[in-house]
Amino acid sequence: MTEAVRMLRASPFFSDWTKPSLERLYWILERRRLQPGENVVTQGDVADFCFIIRSGKCDVLIADPKKPNEGARKVVSLAAGALVGEIALLKKGTKRD
Repeated sequence: MTEAVRMLRASPFFSDWTKPSLERLYWILERRRLQPGENVVTQGDVADFCFIIRSGKCDVLIADPKKPNEGARKVVSLAAGALVGEIALLKKGTKRD
């Protein structure tokens, strides 16, 4: 749990949270192990969750709908510790199906 609390605190979103608050958050987090090439989200999905990269990296790909034959291009590679999708934490009334 200490490593997870450290990772959460390193994010600007959680940096002001107390250690007890981060520890409580730790227990409600969902953990997922993804395989290389597996999609976390797809362009156009509703932002209803966020995630922190615990290890490895995550490439952000963007497809241009006006040029469907060109495929997606990499915008950025995110490293371990990156918080992704934090806008979902700010939305009210979001829920997963």
